[in-house]
Amino acid sequence: MPEVKDCPERIRFVFPPDHGEEFTNHFIWAISYLSAIPDAIIFDETNKRSLAKIP
Repeated sequence: MPEVKDCPERIRFVFPPDHGEEFTNHFIWAISYLSAIPDAIIFDETNKRSLAKIP
């Protein structure tokens, strides 16, 4: 599996704190959209972990 640091082509989504859960669907839609990209790595920069590796 490639390292995130080795991936020069990135898309970064930044959402504000969602205490009122107004943007929950937006999070889900963004992850779903990105998951459809072949060989995409979805990485949580805050927690420094991969959320999904798409084969």
